[in-house]
Amino acid sequence: MTEIIKLGLAPYLASTPMGSHLFLTMKEIQTIEKNTQEDPFNNWIFEVYAGSNFSFESQRDNFTARYGFYANKTTEDIKLQFRPYFNYGKLRFETDNETIIRKSHRNGFEGFAIKSINDHWSMGLFLYSLSSTFHNTRFNVELIPGIEYSLYPYQEATRKSITMSYQLGAGYHNYIEETIFNQTEEFLWGHKLNLSVRIQQPWGNIMGGINGSHYFHDFNANRVDLFSNLNLRIFSGFSLSFRGNFNFINDLVALPIGDMSVEDILLQQRRQSTNYQASGSIGFSYTFGSKYTNVVNTRF
Repeated sequence: MTEIIKLGLAPYLASTPMGSHLFLTMKEIQTIEKNTQEDPFNNWIFEVYAGSNFSFESQRDNFTARYGFYANKTTEDIKLQFRPYFNYGKLRFETDNETIIRKSHRNGFEGFAIKSINDHWSMGLFLYSLSSTFHNTRFNVELIPGIEYSLYPYQEATRKSITMSYQLGAGYHNYIEETIFNQTEEFLWGHKLNLSVRIQQPWGNIMGGINGSHYFHDFNANRVDLFSNLNLRIFSGFSLSFRGNFNFINDLVALPIGDMSVEDILLQQRRQSTNYQASGSIGFSYTFGSKYTNVVNTRF
């Protein structure tokens, strides 16, 4: 600070009789090379996972297995994700009259590529595939492009965001059993509109929104999802969370025709018809660690 004050006074002293006694010296500037470390993975994060649960009794056996792969890349300009997953289950139980065995699987793929356009707009392409006994789906694949608008610049998304996105796409559906609409396979077009709000405050954060979608072949085949999430910060790192969801469901086009067996209902091996679903949760979390975060990209 003293050296800076001296430099500030120098022009004034130079115009006085003391100016002839002033001398200006400069230290040699040393260049410091930056220790830049290249990222061998180029912002990619990979995860391989696997696990199983099993139990055996004299009249009941239960075995489930899950495994998959996850790849994600996030920068300020793009978001990429590829996730194939596999789930298998086998359940055996004995009654007085027979031995019942139920096998199930749920295999699929989820992926997307999202590109930033500017501070308020982004576009994305989403790919989904599923094979599931629970959903009466032998195989389906959906390709859905979309676009999103953010009321606030994306740089402010960690504090507040109001976004609206629209997705329009199509999918091929091949069913295990004939559906209640007398279909064994079909090609469906549909679209979805999403509005979400996120607010970050010193006391915590709140998030909520609404999704609406329907298939073009039948407007009555629609769905509306309401979701909310409230986190209250009690003290540093410790928060209480409250979550709630309510869904109006009228788009279960894959429901199989005919009555379900009692075993399938009790064991939840098949999807049942419903026109609404509600869920909620209450919990707490304690977060600690580094104060520095990685790149944040909240698009879609």
